[in-house]
Amino acid sequence: ETVTDEVEYDREAVKRFLTPDKVEVLEALLRGLSGLSPFDEKGVEEVFRDVMEEKGLKLGKIAQPVRVAITGRTVSPGIFETIEALGKEKTLKRLRAVLDRLKAGGLTL
Repeated sequence: ETVTDEVEYDREAVKRFLTPDKVEVLEALLRGLSGLSPFDEKGVEEVFRDVMEEKGLKLGKIAQPVRVAITGRTVSPGIFETIEALGKEKTLKRLRAVLDRLKAGGLTL
């Protein structure tokens, strides 16, 4: 069973938010979240803020692709809470799975 089997992706959400231009942002987040300890809402928010600053992006430009990558949907509770609730291992696994597929030519459903 692959990690993507756990997530049922919304086709339109994937088309709209999980595009090749998101690879850099997702990689930066993955690096930041990988080193995060404790893995909590406050720390997750700091990682997002660092990436926003580094890439010159607003939260929505980062939060939506991440939300779709980890939940399969465009709607969820707050992104920081969602990531904390999902936990470090699952969050990183799902981000990696999406990144691998994006790099391999995109997510097709």
